[in-house]
Amino acid sequence: MKKIKIGTIGNTLVGKTAICRNYLGEEFSTEQMLTVGMEKFVNELEVTIKEKKIKTQVYIYDTSGQERYETTVFNFIEKCDGVLLVYAVNSKESFNDISKWINKIRELQHNKDFPIILIGNKIDLENERVINKEQGDKVAKDYKFDFYETSAKTGKNVKEAFQHLINLIVKYKEDELLNNIITGMTNNNDKTTIDEFVNEIDNNIINKDKECCSSNCSIF
Repeated sequence: MKKIKIGTIGNTLVGKTAICRNYLGEEFSTEQMLTVGMEKFVNELEVTIKEKKIKTQVYIYDTSGQERYETTVFNFIEKCDGVLLVYAVNSKESFNDISKWINKIRELQHNKDFPIILIGNKIDLENERVINKEQGDKVAKDYKFDFYETSAKTGKNVKEAFQHLINLIVKYKEDELLNNIITGMTNNNDKTTIDEFVNEIDNNIINKDKECCSSNCSIF
């Protein structure tokens, strides 16, 4: 079973974790907790690759927006298959920082077709909105990204955004995905299995976290 790796990225408190939990069917919580380093979610679904229906696991790595964890976050984003870049419509700072996140992603992912979807979250807070939809649309068009406004509280467009990104990843990497599934290898010249590859990434994250946070922190 092939794993698809998705990263969420953006400033703190834009609702990245709430979006992930809503996608997995969990109830919304009004408590805002900062993600420490990184949190992992897993969802199982079926995708179609060149007319073949394949069961796959989607690994969602919800990253911290705190500056102290940026090294850990960016080391992992380099290994992702696609990214959800999230800002909050009630936070001008998170919107203004979009270019910072994009520039770093582009440093790590040199292929211009690398799947990125821009998300403007917290549209349920309409009375607090400072960034309108047209502003989000313009940034997305400038960078040639697809764009969704979402609410992790109501679920508006959350599943649609994730599914769209998954579809883009499958299209972007369908030859590699199909080959990996058939051969059980990461590529024709590497005898590392897919599970070993993902476990290596997970171990790297854990080791990085040990370096940048205290012993009572956990990324999972």
